[in-house]
Amino acid sequence: MSSITFYNNISYINLNIIPLFVYIMNSSQKIYGWYSNTQLGNMRETFSLPYIYYKDIYGNIVQVTEVKHNRHSKPKFLDVYSLGELTEFHASNATPMRFENHMLT
Repeated sequence: MSSITFYNNISYINLNIIPLFVYIMNSSQKIYGWYSNTQLGNMRETFSLPYIYYKDIYGNIVQVTEVKHNRHSKPKFLDVYSLGELTEFHASNATPMRFENHMLT
């Protein structure tokens, strides 16, 4: 069961499957993607839809493990790297997905 929560004029959808990962929608703030193989391993063990994809500012679909508003707020995983600015949520799935122009992680 999903729910929508509003905070500071930003609507968040909590799908109750990824408590640390929030889908950000209808926001005027920029969003930045991060990827960590270690974090993905943790997510695969815990969440039903651990493979999460966003579009970047170049139109590429990228796999992310975390999305933040602050590009300098690095997640706490040693192998994490920045995917840059994102524009919108694309998809999430229980297994890896492949897309044309998909940035492989």
